Amino acid sequence: MQVFRGKVRPGGDIGTEIVRKDLTAAEVMVLREIHGSDSVVGLELVKNDRRDLAEEYERLVRKYSKHADGRKALHELFGSPQNPNMPSTLKGFKDDKASKVTAKSRAAQAKASESEQDTGDDSSKEDGAE
Repeated sequence: MQVFRGKVRPGGDIGTEIVRKDLTAAEVMVLREIHGSDSVVGLELVKNDRRDLAEEYERLVRKYSKHADGRKALHELFGSPQNPNMPSTLKGFKDDKASKVTAKSRAAQAKASESEQDTGDDSSKEDGAE
């Protein structure tokens, strides 16, 4: 199952963003159904894992069925609780290398970028001094 990092905008409000680090494809769908199609933004694929779909459905039921909007979203998206149609991938999400950047590799990229900038600054100072 695809697992994402992203930001949730409750009610689609662009002034409020909640960072979420463990969003499954199914949970993204539920949140978009509840809060609007543009309410989950900045998605980055973190990993693909082997979550049991029935267990994931039960987790979503525990989390979102407390409110009428959540119950309605779960029923409309996944059908009957006895035999839910749970997706493991998010339709329309492109699974490319750029989307699989992890926090560790991002930090390494930032560090490399800083080193390049530092090297570039030092060499320009040396050029000017000669």
